[in-house]
Amino acid sequence: MFFLIKRFRVRFGHDKYSAETFDRLIYSMHVQDLHWIVNVTAYAAALAIFVIGLVAAVEFTFAKWSEALVPAATLLAGLGAVLAVLGGIIAWCYQTGSNRLGTVDLFACEITTLCRICTINGLADTCIASFTADTMSDNMRGQFGHFESSETYTPFFDTNAKELHSLSVKVLTNITAFYTYWKATRDAFRKLAKTQTTTATAPSNTDSDAWHREMRNVMYMQFLACESARKAVRDLIEFEPNNAENTITILVSELPLYRFLLNHFKKGDLRYARLELRLNRYVLVVPEVYYRTEDAHAKYKDVDTARKHLPHLARDELEEVCREWEKAYEMLGELKSRYEAAIGKFPLRHSRRPK
Repeated sequence: MFFLIKRFRVRFGHDKYSAETFDRLIYSMHVQDLHWIVNVTAYAAALAIFVIGLVAAVEFTFAKWSEALVPAATLLAGLGAVLAVLGGIIAWCYQTGSNRLGTVDLFACEITTLCRICTINGLADTCIASFTADTMSDNMRGQFGHFESSETYTPFFDTNAKELHSLSVKVLTNITAFYTYWKATRDAFRKLAKTQTTTATAPSNTDSDAWHREMRNVMYMQFLACESARKAVRDLIEFEPNNAENTITILVSELPLYRFLLNHFKKGDLRYARLELRLNRYVLVVPEVYYRTEDAHAKYKDVDTARKHLPHLARDELEEVCREWEKAYEMLGELKSRYEAAIGKFPLRHSRRPK
């Protein structure tokens, strides 16, 4: 059923890149259960209509016209009831799906905005620079010596957490993990502010210094928040250029934190072992998003080039696709340099493992 609707919509310039709610309901993975309900209902309705038609044919074949009027009226009423039930279920699925997609969009927006703010402000870089500095300057002490945050940075999650139950367990887990680590990061900053700084501590002797231990905990919570946000973006955002851009934005902060933590936990520490396990994932995830963005930018670098690949798409939607891929492409240089600083030599295109 949905295959036919997709073919029909493509003729009018709408496909998976369309921002229309109707098209998103057709393509989105977040409403697969509603697709199943609609399909089952449609097949059941078709079967019921077939049975009603078959009964009507038998009635009119073996009964007189005058005797068949009452059964015919009953059959028509049954047909109307079937269509009414079908229409009601489809309307309910549309409303439920629209609300669910709105929830997904708002969670994705809140998570990516928080991560973007941290990346723009260079929070990870500032924490690392403060930790590794030979002396604690007045400027650094001022940055972390006071923490008072009464603002509500997660208004949607705080008031709509119950809406998570409509999402799949994997999506729900990553969203909840991000908000938990986000709050834990703020608590860690608050605790850091109350910890007395040391005027001079060598970076090699930070384990004996309370301030550096607390700062390391801050960066560990921040790293876990970034990792959870990246996984949430992977599951929430289906518009490919936005998915790529936000993934890269998060990785720009996540990769330096990963290298720092790997360097500052001892090999016998459980946290070090858990961090080391993530290395193989970065070797796959980062090149995948890098080369995917590079290839997509080549296909959609301008409207004329994009038209060859998406001839049915409206011009305004083509322009949006090109702009969004351009945003992601502009960040590839920074992503590559961060990867090389954190992991090592950037993998060549042909050296990546197949999906």
